[in-house]
Amino acid sequence: MSKKTAKKITYPSITEWIKRISLPNSELFINEDRTKYDRLKILKKVISLPYLPPISLDSKDILERSDIFKKFFEKKKNNLCTLRLTPLSPELSKIRKRGGSLADNIKWYLKQKIDHTSYKVEIVPRNNNVLWSGIFVADHHGILGEMNKSGITQMVKGDHIQPPTIFSYNFKDWKFSKNNRHIKKIIKKVINKIHVKNPTKRKIIRKELHTEFTKNNFMRGYFEFTVWPKAGLRFVDYNRFHINVERERNAWEKNKERKIIGVCAGVGKATGTAKIILDPTKNNRFKKGDILVCKNINIDYLPIIGLASGIISEKGALLSHAAVICRELKKPYIVLVKNATNKIKDGEKIIMNANKGLILKK
Repeated sequence: MSKKTAKKITYPSITEWIKRISLPNSELFINEDRTKYDRLKILKKVISLPYLPPISLDSKDILERSDIFKKFFEKKKNNLCTLRLTPLSPELSKIRKRGGSLADNIKWYLKQKIDHTSYKVEIVPRNNNVLWSGIFVADHHGILGEMNKSGITQMVKGDHIQPPTIFSYNFKDWKFSKNNRHIKKIIKKVINKIHVKNPTKRKIIRKELHTEFTKNNFMRGYFEFTVWPKAGLRFVDYNRFHINVERERNAWEKNKERKIIGVCAGVGKATGTAKIILDPTKNNRFKKGDILVCKNINIDYLPIIGLASGIISEKGALLSHAAVICRELKKPYIVLVKNATNKIKDGEKIIMNANKGLILKK
């Protein structure tokens, strides 16, 4: 892929993905994303859940450069941050500016051709030297997640330099794809934060957030977290609905007899013609029922995903935005297939069993 093509790749928020595929319950998902910091704030108060609180600014204060804004700006203008414009109406899309200083991001904000009064402005602290980040889901079956030495943006993109550590906990036994004592310690510490043993606190959380709990008193839901050099562990998302993850087998289990293997990110089986698509914006070869083979999925692949009987990618993750969408569309999806675009030939017939992360040539 050329440098020019790479620049076209976009990784918008999960709400934009959901809008593109027109889910029946899309408004529910979008509202959940819009209000995540409200939930994290409540959990901080009730169970001391550590999180990164955003700073909310009134659009009028920014546009008119009020005394309140000037005082805040002078103090924080050189700080790195993400500027998050959360729409006050579900018809509008969330807009974000990741990275850069507050000063740079405010300049960007003022150039946006939008009705500024229709958005809530949130400034989220950012650190370019995040030690770890991870995503996991907790439901009645147990806990399944992944963690890596990268920022949370790379986790939701599934765009890793090194494959993440995948972990699971069935409320009895832990399993990890990598045998690293330090990683295990961090993961167990993170998971312990959502274990609410106090019945009074569970009652408050149920009342305030309508949260469900497992039989072992773990909060059910989808969680994202980061570990900063000085600030330590911080949760950055809690979503009550993104928990549709299959557990037919441990995702990292391998069989030496398998010729091509990966990790199950969306269950199902498919047989079809493999089509290697490296640039989804320049494609007219893909036919309904073909199997998509690519480096990694971004939102530009959505029209192809709609036609595909299955998807195979060299990168990706169990809980990336792409994986969430593929599961919602009920598409078999295998991620972390090393050198897939070289091992699989364009135009050859293949069989994929995503349940087992297995790819066979016919």
